[in-house]
Amino acid sequence: LPEFARDEAYRARFQREVELGMRLKHPGLVAMHEYVADGEALGVSMELIRGRTLAQRLSGEGPLPANELVPLFVQILAAVGAAHAQGIVHRDLKPDNIMVRQDSGTPAVLDFGIAKADDSTARTRTGAAIGTGDYMPPEQHRSASRADARSDVYALGLSLYELLAGRLPWADDADLAGVLMAKLQGDIPSPRVFNATVPPGLTSVIDRAIAVEPGSRWPDTESFA
Repeated sequence: LPEFARDEAYRARFQREVELGMRLKHPGLVAMHEYVADGEALGVSMELIRGRTLAQRLSGEGPLPANELVPLFVQILAAVGAAHAQGIVHRDLKPDNIMVRQDSGTPAVLDFGIAKADDSTARTRTGAAIGTGDYMPPEQHRSASRADARSDVYALGLSLYELLAGRLPWADDADLAGVLMAKLQGDIPSPRVFNATVPPGLTSVIDRAIAVEPGSRWPDTESFA
């Protein structure tokens, strides 16, 4: 939008997003091809993906069967792990940011717009929390600069929870303070409370992914998978 393109801080952030995206090379990550700046106009050419996000799938069809979701989720973990291996943390993983390709049924992780590169200068306000409140780990609520690979593990754990249970652990109208309190207290019911068909083994995998302390989580996407 022109009003954003005229803003120097936005332009710098947009260019950084594209440059980060162009560094990412993996079939499970949406491919960015070129940064375009023409006067005040800003753009990016990127891979065209035909398909639906996991959020759209969940909204239209309800919880995903575990035997279908688990193989797909392992591919998602591999894609995010590839970004981590290149020094990039996503910081806003959620079902809305994961598409499934219509032709192949494989996932594509989208929207690295607030991704953090470990070799970049942070452009976020000191102490600012960046991401989507429902999926952020407790440490990211306090400061975006605290996010690391284990923060993405947490967001993926909550995404897996939602896709299996058909909903997040808290009510849709819960405020951010209430959500954060539930996270800090570990007050999160089993996904089996909402969908009894969820295999018990998967609940223990999720429990570790969404542990309050980063050191208690799966240390990386490979171990999560």
